[in-house]
Amino acid sequence: MRRSFFALPAAAALAACILPLPAFAQQSWEITVQDSGAEIAWTDADAVDVQIPAQADGQEVTAIAAEGFSGCAALERIEIPDTVTVIGDYAFQNCTSLETITIPASVTQIGNFAFEGCTSLREISVAEDNESYCSVDGVLMTKDMSMLIRYPAAKADTFYEMPEECDIIAAWGFTGCRYLEETDLNEVRKMGADVFMGCTALQKVALTNHITELIGASFAHCTALRTVSGTGQVRTIGDNCFFGCAELTDIGNPERLESVGKQAFYGCVSLKELHLPASLRSIGEYGIGYSVTEDGENALIPDVCLYMPIGSKAYRYARENGLKFQASMPENALMITLVVLLLAGLGIAAAVIKHKEHAAEEAAKQERLRAEERAQKKQKRSKRKGQT
Repeated sequence: MRRSFFALPAAAALAACILPLPAFAQQSWEITVQDSGAEIAWTDADAVDVQIPAQADGQEVTAIAAEGFSGCAALERIEIPDTVTVIGDYAFQNCTSLETITIPASVTQIGNFAFEGCTSLREISVAEDNESYCSVDGVLMTKDMSMLIRYPAAKADTFYEMPEECDIIAAWGFTGCRYLEETDLNEVRKMGADVFMGCTALQKVALTNHITELIGASFAHCTALRTVSGTGQVRTIGDNCFFGCAELTDIGNPERLESVGKQAFYGCVSLKELHLPASLRSIGEYGIGYSVTEDGENALIPDVCLYMPIGSKAYRYARENGLKFQASMPENALMITLVVLLLAGLGIAAAVIKHKEHAAEEAAKQERLRAEERAQKKQKRSKRKGQT
């Protein structure tokens, strides 16, 4: 009996060693001590359910390190303590199983691309008393709602209307959103780099009259995108902006366009017509009219046609690259021609008048000379008569 009595505690101890302990009890982190506290990075890439400790190695945890949970593909749930004030750049990059996350009231700084590659993320929540950030229908924004920081990649809505208060969409704000088909940008004035890249369901975008730049690969790999309207004020289309948008047929009339980046329309095989203004000053390598062959070679897209004014940058680009084009006189060319002709006519008229005036003066001069000559002859005759 005594032997079995001691066997139970021993079995319990053995079981305690075998059963998994909470994540924070396994010392699955690295700590970097900063002046303001400790910065934590997770080392267990297979962690599923994580509770970040408020204290670790005798230090208060105040920050999640840059790339602190990057690549933790199995992570499904995480609890962030209210001691954390900073979430670093790429903190949860490629946490592909993470579906929801709550930002506590203590967080005052969220780094760039903190939730990039979180392909299962449906909702980002923020504590109501957080003074720096808020969540609007699961979308992460600054507290005043002036900037949209991150739209969850797995949010199931097919349409999204930007809040009226929102002026800016942060870089990579919508990247990888696989359900979004259409968005109303409302009063947005600026979009960061690569903002809609990889939104494979996106079909239609209406830009606002405030947007003048499409920075970087704004719509790259939006394989269902068909139309982009409201481009009248756009001056810059960045490198790879519409790369791989094979269904794109219309980008409106970018009448103030000044720059087209490298491979900006690469692979846009359905974009058969492109109207380019005289204001266009630069076109990057393979910027317009190119795609890739099965052999991986660059090739002109069949039947694409560029419309532009004669003598413009687009005109020279089309001729140099062997693209089809239709060139027209610049909008102000007729007026310039009429003005030139008018000035030329006025010049000719002035010359004719001056010539006539000169001829009249010369005739009058000759008449005076003849009159003087007649007077002199008459005087001489009178003098000879007097002598006889």
